[in-house]
Amino acid sequence: MDAAGLILFPLVVSVVAESLVAICFGLRARGLGAVVAVNLVTNPLLSALVATLFGLGLGYTSYPSEGGYGSAAAAPWTWVVMGLLEAAITVVEWRLLVWALAGRSGSSRKLLTMSIVMNVVSAGVGSLVVSVMLGAPLVAPY
Repeated sequence: MDAAGLILFPLVVSVVAESLVAICFGLRARGLGAVVAVNLVTNPLLSALVATLFGLGLGYTSYPSEGGYGSAAAAPWTWVVMGLLEAAITVVEWRLLVWALAGRSGSSRKLLTMSIVMNVVSAGVGSLVVSVMLGAPLVAPY
């Protein structure tokens, strides 16, 4: 995948997944626009950071596979780092949504809950899709 794909693919997955969650939370036109706008800010930043880390060789573990060819999967500590990054993004997105919607789409607590669910869903779907595309397990087998 080229550099543009490394930014655009996660953005599309995130916008679709998080918009569907926002709809389930009752957001409509203005609220969905805010969710998309927030993703346009936060997702490319996170993708660029993750791509930089992986480009430096951090985050994946090589392991032998059938036929003697090596494969790669996320090192277990990668999930801790990704979890911390997602937690930070969740807080940033929540605060941006509170600011953008200014009480029009529910309480700050509702928006926090929605932000948590949106990020868990988009991170889970994104990880699963990437794993399937690469034909690699989500975690190295040892």
